[in-house]
Amino acid sequence: MKRSRKTVTLLCATAVLLTSACSNGTAQIQSPAPGNIATPATPVKITYALSDYAKPLPDINDQPFVKHINQKANVSLDMQLIASASFDQNLRLKIASGEIPDLIQASGLNPAGVLTGNQTIPLDDLINKYGPNLKKFIPKDSWDDVTINGKIMGIPSVLLSPSNNILYIRKDWMEKVGGKIPQTSDELLDLLRLFRDKDPNGNGKQDEIAFTMRSNFTWWYNIAGMWGIGQSNYHVLNGEVTPDIINPNMKTALGFLKTMYDEKLLDSEFLTNATTDKKVYADVVGSFVHLTDSIENWNDAITKALPGKKPELIAIPTPKGKGYNGPVGGIKKPNDKYYVITKAAKNPEAIIKMLDWFATDEGVIFHRLGLEGDTYTKEGDKFVYDDAKDKTNKSDLRILAFGSQGTMNPIVDNNLKRTPDQQRLYNMRVSAMEMSRKEGLLKAEQGLPEAQTVKKFPDINPGNSPMYQEIAAKIVLGKLPLDAFDDYVKKYRQQGGDELIKEMTEAYNNLHAKK
Repeated sequence: MKRSRKTVTLLCATAVLLTSACSNGTAQIQSPAPGNIATPATPVKITYALSDYAKPLPDINDQPFVKHINQKANVSLDMQLIASASFDQNLRLKIASGEIPDLIQASGLNPAGVLTGNQTIPLDDLINKYGPNLKKFIPKDSWDDVTINGKIMGIPSVLLSPSNNILYIRKDWMEKVGGKIPQTSDELLDLLRLFRDKDPNGNGKQDEIAFTMRSNFTWWYNIAGMWGIGQSNYHVLNGEVTPDIINPNMKTALGFLKTMYDEKLLDSEFLTNATTDKKVYADVVGSFVHLTDSIENWNDAITKALPGKKPELIAIPTPKGKGYNGPVGGIKKPNDKYYVITKAAKNPEAIIKMLDWFATDEGVIFHRLGLEGDTYTKEGDKFVYDDAKDKTNKSDLRILAFGSQGTMNPIVDNNLKRTPDQQRLYNMRVSAMEMSRKEGLLKAEQGLPEAQTVKKFPDINPGNSPMYQEIAAKIVLGKLPLDAFDDYVKKYRQQGGDELIKEMTEAYNNLHAKK
C-alpha cells in the first residue's frame, strides 16, 4: 500500500529501519575497559555497511546530512551501501575479501552469521559509559532482544509497535449491523456473518467480503495468531525449535479458515490476491490484517476513496482462539533493525557516541526532520516539515540509515504542526500502537544463523514452503479433509523437516546456553 506524503510525516519514527552486524575478523577482541578509552582529538573514521533500501546514492558520503553527522559526532563516515535485494550475500563477500566494516546495519542480529561466528564485541561497558541517552530511551524489551548470554550484542532500532500486524475492521459497518468487537474466535465468526448478511455497504447487493487476505497464505497473521502461531516463524514445542507450519495449532487455524471459506466469510480470491487495497477502497471489505502503524494511511485513503460515506477502520485486539489460552497476535518484534559493532572497529566508543547523539533532542529532530532551513522550519514552538523536499533531495535516506534509538523521545511528535485531520489520524495510530503492545508472539529464531537445511530442501522453507501452501489450500478449499494435515506433517519431517528441526534446536540451545 502506498503511503500518502502527509502521513509519512507522522510515521517516520516507527518506519525507521536500523540494524547492525559484525565483522569476520579472526582475532578475539574484547570490549575495551571503559577506563582505558581515550576520546580522539580528530574525527574517527567509521566504515558503515548498510542496505541501500533500493535508493542507491553513489555520492552518499558527500551528502549534506552525512557531513552534518560527521561534524556533530566528531567522526568521518565511510557509508557503504549494499544492494538490498542481495544484502546478506554481498555482505558475506565483503567480509570474505577482508573488507570488514566497523559497523553494520541489518534486519537481524546475525547477518551473514557474524554473531554466531563470534565476530562481534559485547557493548555493555561502552553503553554504560558513552550511551546515557540510549539507556534512557531504549526500553527493556528492546535491550532483552539484543542480549545473548547476558551480554548486549547490538544497538536496537525500537519499534513503537512491537507486534506490528493487527486486525482491522470497518467500525462503521460494525455499528450499522449491530455487531461488537469480538473477544473470541467464535465472536469473530459472528461479526463476519453480520458483514456477509446485513448489507453494511448499503448497495442492496450481497457483495460484501467479510475478511480478505493475500496470495501464498499471507496477511492472515492475526487469524493464525488467535492460536499463538505465525507462519514463517518457529516456536519451541516439546523442547524442539519447530516451524509453525507444522505446529498442531496450525491445523486448528486452517480448520477455522476453512469454516470461513465454507460460510463465504473469506474472500473467494484469497489464493490470487496480489493486494487488498482496491477491494478495501471499493467499500466491499469488512476486515483484514495489516501493519499497526499504517492505520492512519488506510483511513486517509479510504476516506478519499469513499467521499460522503464516513468510513472508519479501527484496529482491534486479536481475539482468543477457541480452546487456546496462550499469547495471541502477530509475531512480536520489539526491534526493527540492529546496529552491531565488529571486531574491526578501532574506536568503538566513537560509534556508541554517534548513536547516542541520535537519541538526544538535537539528534532526534535531525533524524526525523533533516536540516533546519532546508527540509524543516519552525513556527513558534512548532516544526513544519517539508517531506516532499526531503524525498526529492534523497536526504530522507538518513531516516532509514540512522537513529530510531530516540523513538521514545516525543520531542518531534509533541511539536509537529498538523492539521486537525492529520491530528485525528495521528491519534488513531497512537491508539493502535498502544493496543499492539499488549499482545504478540515471541519467536524462537531471533539471533540464529540462517538455516542451512532449507538450502538442501527448499520445499520445507517456512518462509515460502510449497508443501505447506499446497496442503493449506487443499484443506481450506475442501479438496482434502482437515486430518490430511497430519500426513503432511509426517511427509514434511521425512523430507528434511527433522533435519531442519535438529539444526535449529542445536543452534538455539547453543545460543541460549548459560555460560
